Amino acid sequence: MLRNTAKADWTHTFAGVATALFCTFTSFGLVIPVIPRLVTEELHGSAFQVGTAFTVSGVVALLVRPYAGQLAQRRGSRPVMLLGAAVIIVVAGLYALPLGLPGLFAARLVMGVGEALLFTAAPSGPCP
Repeated sequence: MLRNTAKADWTHTFAGVATALFCTFTSFGLVIPVIPRLVTEELHGSAFQVGTAFTVSGVVALLVRPYAGQLAQRRGSRPVMLLGAAVIIVVAGLYALPLGLPGLFAARLVMGVGEALLFTAAPSGPCP
């Protein structure tokens, strides 16, 4: 009986992590075709600013990942993943606000933090 419970817990945890990662990867991917048009047509920006909008989140994620890993080791991966998911949800709301190019760059910066928190903590193995 104990083995079945442990297997069920592991399966439940895996399904939760897989669902969270699927949703967040989808949310990251959905903005890829939108940002270039938003920057160039709506915000009258340049191709360089389109590239900057994408680069900001990647660079921030790269810089924050070591700290996110340390945080996941100290606090546990589940709270860090939840924090990352919450940050990503907040950024999704920021995308809808008319904040111009500076607002878009700020949102992409914060998205990098959320990405680092979520994707660094996920492979650490959340405990049920």
